[in-house]
Amino acid sequence: RCERAAPPQVLLNEVRRIGGKGKTVEDVGEAVQSLLSMASKRDLICITGSFYTIGEAKAFLLRLKRQSLDANN
Repeated sequence: RCERAAPPQVLLNEVRRIGGKGKTVEDVGEAVQSLLSMASKRDLICITGSFYTIGEAKAFLLRLKRQSLDANN
């Protein structure tokens, strides 16, 4: 974890202060899965963070896509 990064709870508190909803999750794959389960087909999910975080999210989404394609074949 980067020393410059704000603690997740501080960010969540700010989101809630401005009327948003959210939760903190340590595992990136778990966080993406949680977002996907809450989102509708019309929702846009924006994942931000370090290159490390984005890389983990991308890898998770690619595995999910691969599993979906394998299940359909």
